[in-house]
Amino acid sequence: MYQNRTLKLAIIGGALVVVILVAVSLLISAKRHSMGHLAINTAPTEITFTIDKKRVKNLGAIYVAPGGHKWEATFTNFTSKSGEFNIKKGEEQTLDVFLEPANEAGQNYLASHPDQARRVEGLVGKRYDQLTQKASEQTPLINQLPYIEAGYEFRVDYGSTTVDGQVKTTIYIESINDQATQDALDWIKEQGADPNTLNIVYKHRQADNYNVGHQ
Repeated sequence: MYQNRTLKLAIIGGALVVVILVAVSLLISAKRHSMGHLAINTAPTEITFTIDKKRVKNLGAIYVAPGGHKWEATFTNFTSKSGEFNIKKGEEQTLDVFLEPANEAGQNYLASHPDQARRVEGLVGKRYDQLTQKASEQTPLINQLPYIEAGYEFRVDYGSTTVDGQVKTTIYIESINDQATQDALDWIKEQGADPNTLNIVYKHRQADNYNVGHQ
């Protein structure tokens, strides 16, 4: 009888443990489904990374509550960076953050840690590609640039500038006179773009200095 009772208690105890484990698993799963999924990728990998002033791991994925959040990345001898992101319930986002050397000590760190230098270069390249893609979508005209008029009277090119903390595409027009500037604007219109909606920087050049060498 004693052995049978012990066996029954063991079976009941085991069943309770299974029930508890299943309940905990369901609670965790439910909580994760109500959160956002953030993949963090940083360079160098030794940086201190915080979200809402709480330190989190700087590589890999974490779950964060839906809504707006502020992040900050710091590392000795490197420039600090901060930013914001907004994530929705069930949404997946990726946050790439790279820091650049602030002094010679930071440069020496990368020189002595080539793997970290490659990580920084990789994220810089990824960011450049993202900005280029975004610029191309927002301003399709840049896909046809640079453009140099047949007589070298004007040249239309593009680059980027920071306005109010935001990187924006800038169109550059170099021309030999006001008429050439107008011709450049007319060419832009012919490509289906409205000059009034573009951030344009104008520059006049001497006619005898404006030649094929500026391509």
